[in-house]
Amino acid sequence: MQLIKENGIMAGKLLKEVLDAVKIERKSPMWLAYLQYVNEIVLDGIAKVICTALAYLNDQIDPVNIKK
Repeated sequence: MQLIKENGIMAGKLLKEVLDAVKIERKSPMWLAYLQYVNEIVLDGIAKVICTALAYLNDQIDPVNIKK
């Protein structure tokens, strides 16, 4: 959990750097669209990690695999 928290903080800092670099208002529709884009990438990654972990867990508790 600590690694997730640290990476979230780092992502927030990077987004702030981008915001400062492009000199755009936080409530700008363009910025909000960019945040939504980044959030979708993050959520896709989290979903893939969960699916991979569940598939691995399923393999570990599958009676056929246990017999091997």
